[in-house]
Amino acid sequence: MGDCELLRRACPRSFIAPFLQRRVRPDGRRPSEVRSAEIVAGGPYEGARQSEGCPGSAPPRPPLAAAHASSSVRAGADWWFAAVECKLGPPVPLPPRNGSPHGECGSGGRVVVVVDMPRICGCSQDDTVGTSREVSRHLTALLNDPSVFDCGQLQFPGHPAAAVEADPGCGDNHNNSSSSIKFYWHLEVRVVCLQFGGSLFRAPTLAAVAALGALRIPDVEWDPQKKWWSLLPPSSDLREDQTGEGGELVVVRGHKVVLHALPVCVTACQVLHNTWVIDPTQEERQLGPLVGLVSPAQGAPLSVHKLQGGPLDALLLQQLQLAAASAIDETRNQLAKAILG
Repeated sequence: MGDCELLRRACPRSFIAPFLQRRVRPDGRRPSEVRSAEIVAGGPYEGARQSEGCPGSAPPRPPLAAAHASSSVRAGADWWFAAVECKLGPPVPLPPRNGSPHGECGSGGRVVVVVDMPRICGCSQDDTVGTSREVSRHLTALLNDPSVFDCGQLQFPGHPAAAVEADPGCGDNHNNSSSSIKFYWHLEVRVVCLQFGGSLFRAPTLAAVAALGALRIPDVEWDPQKKWWSLLPPSSDLREDQTGEGGELVVVRGHKVVLHALPVCVTACQVLHNTWVIDPTQEERQLGPLVGLVSPAQGAPLSVHKLQGGPLDALLLQQLQLAAASAIDETRNQLAKAILG
């Protein structure tokens, strides 16, 4: 047993080769098989709503109670958490929509994903500095894709007086359009790796999408002292919006966000000259080029993102996408079960 573990650490390629000759991996999986993921997702507001309808049942506990929504993902040796924070603010420029004329882009609220891979989780320095930024960029673009998440649902219906309080000059300009005094929700999804087992793309994507899918925008109330909106606790018995004496909204009820699709990602690694494995472990990913395969929606074509290694043959990548189809479907089923229950 000691010699086996020594070979595994000192020369992982020699350790893995005999397994792959039998079309199996050291952890018992087939080359194209992903690790089963245990996904838990929830939010304090959604839990409060469910407990109102079922007084005798305890509300589901989110992984992180202080977040507006959160999730945890365990798959093999990987353990990831994600938390969503909702913030009100002015609109920001959005990327152009596919098919928009002349690359036009609007403004509004958006989703920002920040992936953190600290060294304490067991990853390398390159992952902490470079890979985490690259995955953050990919996930931010993925979750702002209109086919996945419509950022239009982040528009805040609060009264225009809030804009005057925030920027007194806007009330004097009668030529301002209505969009200039609108506020939007901005969603920050922070994904943190607690224990790294080789999943650079799949686990953080599952965590981010599961947390966003469990999100309910919080209820807010206009605070005349602070001259801004204050979050109401999840236990507040708020059934509908409330208006002030002038007819403006002073209490705004939150709403559940809607995902139009469940995007999933898997990684593939070339462990031997002509052998690729899906969802590699930390040892397997050290053996060769690594690519991320992204499926924004069921039935959509896969996109390929090179994560490490040199250039890859186009025909080989096409074959790899076909081999990863079942792994993509299995991953999406696990995600849907966690979000929909």
